Amino acid sequence: MFKLKLLSISTIFILAGCVSLAPEYQRPAAPVPQQFSLSRNSLTPAVNGYQDTGWRNFFVDPQVTRLIGEALANNRN
Repeated sequence: MFKLKLLSISTIFILAGCVSLAPEYQRPAAPVPQQFSLSRNSLTPAVNGYQDTGWRNFFVDPQVTRLIGEALANNRN
């Protein structure tokens, strides 16, 4: 009798643990304007070719220098 009572209570607690009382998630509306204007943005034109940024003097680790050099050599832009 005790085992049956324990089994019943355990089953109730296990099933009660599966119930979610959290409310359904509602995604809030994003504050996005109806019309997007580029007039406020100051866009700079792209630089043609390679621009020396001085990274060779900044990074002193030869492995990092070699990795950046390889990335620049294999860059598809």
